[in-house]
Amino acid sequence: MNKKIVEMAEYVCDHICPMPEKIFDPEKLEAYCNDKCNLKLYLSRALTESESTSLGVHQLTQKYRNVVLCTECVHACKLPSGNISCGNIRGIDSTKLGAYDGCSHGKRCTTTQTPENKGCN
Repeated sequence: MNKKIVEMAEYVCDHICPMPEKIFDPEKLEAYCNDKCNLKLYLSRALTESESTSLGVHQLTQKYRNVVLCTECVHACKLPSGNISCGNIRGIDSTKLGAYDGCSHGKRCTTTQTPENKGCN
């Protein structure tokens, strides 16, 4: 991600920033870039946001790592309607589950055992 931000900064400085057309002296341009330009502030914010997003994704991954999708679960069986029924859930209508539904109570199927090749009991 840092490489992409550096590339973005270079692109902004080389192609978007109007100051090189206004300040011809390289030393004055560098002084402007170091003292007055807000690009460093914006890049710092972008890096902070990127790190925050990465941390958030990691936290979500850890939180939901034990979730098993219904299509991967030994307790699920595919109904003729195309929906999936769960043999593990009690007390709710579990006959309308879709491919992307799941729970933390599931158990992953082996490669030979899938909801498609199991009969509903």
